[in-house]
Amino acid sequence: MRDTLEMIYNSLAEQRERLLKTQPALSCTTELAVRCEEKLNVLLDDKAKERFQKFLDAEDERFDAAVMEHFILGFRLGMRLAVEGLDWREEE
Repeated sequence: MRDTLEMIYNSLAEQRERLLKTQPALSCTTELAVRCEEKLNVLLDDKAKERFQKFLDAEDERFDAAVMEHFILGFRLGMRLAVEGLDWREEE
């Protein structure tokens, strides 16, 4: 089950990347954030750069965890509705 969810999650992440490429405003904002991050990296010393990278990694993990959590909640809701639908059909 976990493998299936991870496969679906990875597929959604790929779709998110494609979406970023197809939506100009979102893409421009993302590119601007990347350029700002690169400029900041140039200005930071090694210790500060390491802390900044840890912060970015933590943000990525939180975002990924939130996306996965929403996906799982949606999946559970869908399954519950499907089971309730089956129960309803059996009562007829």
